[in-house]
Amino acid sequence: MSTTQTDTTTAAFTKHGVLLNDLRILKDVHGEEQIALACSFGKDSMALLEAFAEIGVKPAIFWLRDPFFPEKDKYAFRQIVERELRVFT
Repeated sequence: MSTTQTDTTTAAFTKHGVLLNDLRILKDVHGEEQIALACSFGKDSMALLEAFAEIGVKPAIFWLRDPFFPEKDKYAFRQIVERELRVFT
């Protein structure tokens, strides 16, 4: 996925800042260590990871792996390493 695609999806999720405000409330109420995200490393999951990054949260990741798309696994592994994510499968 290109940066432009992620930026576009993130912009759609954060229209009027609603999502970011909701994520900030989640962080304030539960604390960063209590936040987890089911993630496929597709465009929507990456947009949510970007939104969390904007407010300084690294959620625990439950990785929903798809055995039929090995290229997606390569992308996911790269993101896990680059973002230093805590991942559970």
